[in-house]
Amino acid sequence: MMTNSNTNFSFTNKWVKRLIYTIGIAGIIIFTDIPVFPQASYPLINLFQPNANSDYFYRNGNLVDSLENNPDFENLVAEIESAGLTEKLKKEELTLLAPSDDAFNALSDDVFERFSESKNRQKVLQYHLISGKVSQKDIDRGKVQTLAGEMVTITSDKSGYTLNNALPIYPPTVASNGVIIEIDRVLLPPGF
Repeated sequence: MMTNSNTNFSFTNKWVKRLIYTIGIAGIIIFTDIPVFPQASYPLINLFQPNANSDYFYRNGNLVDSLENNPDFENLVAEIESAGLTEKLKKEELTLLAPSDDAFNALSDDVFERFSESKNRQKVLQYHLISGKVSQKDIDRGKVQTLAGEMVTITSDKSGYTLNNALPIYPPTVASNGVIIEIDRVLLPPGF
């Protein structure tokens, strides 16, 4: 009789172990895929026009106020000021592809040295600015013109979206005069 009880206990013990193992694997898969869900679950237009989904953004004053209120953009705020673009970002309706401090810190010394020249700083920063809103037509075309006069390529695939080779960070921030899309690298215009 003890043998039958031990067999039932052993069977139950194996079943519980398998269940815990399966739940653990499922949890790991879900946890590692969570950062991909926002990209996969929202249309690309919501990246550029997040007003389409009201729980998808924050509102923080104008573009400059929004940048200043985010500790990830200290370098960008300083560079915008050095380039004389602060007033433009306070008043005009713009879409800003905003490199984080980590993106600026990742620039090589020679690229940062070239960037630091006044005319180059202005051109590179304008390459991150798009007049007004990005439309579905721009997305369908796969590119959008920047204030530098050059195009940024917009692509999407199963793994998400890219702007040139930069990955956008979710969620975007809506300011009173535009949208800030954090990106993981500084975009350099063609021929820089």
